[in-house]
Amino acid sequence: MGDVMKMIELDSTGWKDLSDFGRAVHESLGAPPGYNPSSVDALLEAIYSDHAYADIKQSGNEPYKVTQPFTLKVINSALAPQIVRDELLLMQRCIAEAHQWFRQKWGRDVDIRLMIA
Repeated sequence: MGDVMKMIELDSTGWKDLSDFGRAVHESLGAPPGYNPSSVDALLEAIYSDHAYADIKQSGNEPYKVTQPFTLKVINSALAPQIVRDELLLMQRCIAEAHQWFRQKWGRDVDIRLMIA
């Protein structure tokens, strides 16, 4: 029996830029303190790569409290500024590409998703 998919709801009300999304992600995943990504690349690494490589290599970083499988569901995105909506869509595409690349490279996948509502 597989792990149960966790749904992590993030409310984008009040977000001004990608760093607001990054803070919300890290708080919800229980990320190690002091890390707040403010670019799509840094967020992709935090959301996908840190979880993907957790069992492949030793990182020396504290683990996230929430592990895969999980879905990040961003709600109220229609109320967020256009720049936030654009960056969320870019993140969604990047995660989809990361899934494809990781399957090709390692023969397995990381069960992490981003939904925008």
